[in-house]
Order: sequence, then C-alpha cells, then structure tokens
Amino acid sequence: MADSGIPNIAYEIDDKRERATLTIGGERIVASAPELERLVQFLGMVRSAMTPGVEPDVPATPFLQIEEPRLAVRATQDRKWAGLLLRTPPYGWIGFNLDRTQTADLGRHLSELAMRLLPAS
Repeated sequence: MADSGIPNIAYEIDDKRERATLTIGGERIVASAPELERLVQFLGMVRSAMTPGVEPDVPATPFLQIEEPRLAVRATQDRKWAGLLLRTPPYGWIGFNLDRTQTADLGRHLSELAMRLLPAS
C-alpha cells in the first residue's frame, strides 16, 4: 500500500469553538486552542530533528503561504539581535532572531522589492 503522506486525522470543533477533538488512528485528543498551538510547536521541533531536513532553498513545490501576517520588529533585550515576529493563524506567533548583517540585508531586500511591487488594488 502506498503511503499518501497525509495521516488519517478526523476532527470536530465544539459549538463554542473553544475545544477540538482530534481522532488520529483511533486515539482521541481533546484540546483547547492554546494546547493545539503548543502541540503544533512541539511537532515542529520533532520534525526539525528528523531527516531529510527542510530544504535550504525555497522549494518549487507548493508550500504554506500566509497573506498579510501581523508583523513586529524589535531589538532583543540584550540588543544583540533584531527580533522579527510574525503572527500566523495556523501557528500563532513565530519569532526569528536576526544578527546585524541579516537585519541589514533584509531591510535592503525589502526596500528594493517594495519598489518593484504593483500597487494594491
């Protein structure tokens, strides 16, 4: 039997939209939104320990794209990093610590790209 790569997961969300029941291979998990967020983060850490690793370059195949995420940028407390924070509906807040060179490069790349983008309609 060929593995589809997609686990057999069923889910239900309660009427108040506060808890979800996941059924994975006959096992049931009931979780709140914050608990699911922590589970997703944990599964991400598990994935990062596996091989093959995530492709180092942007893949040609489809990947998750979030339109208009909430974005925040601030220095870390020790002021050694620029914290780039992104809020995504599926994963919550994700933070990236960028060093001085990465921060400058990102600013330059975004400025250059902004000049080439078409106006929003």
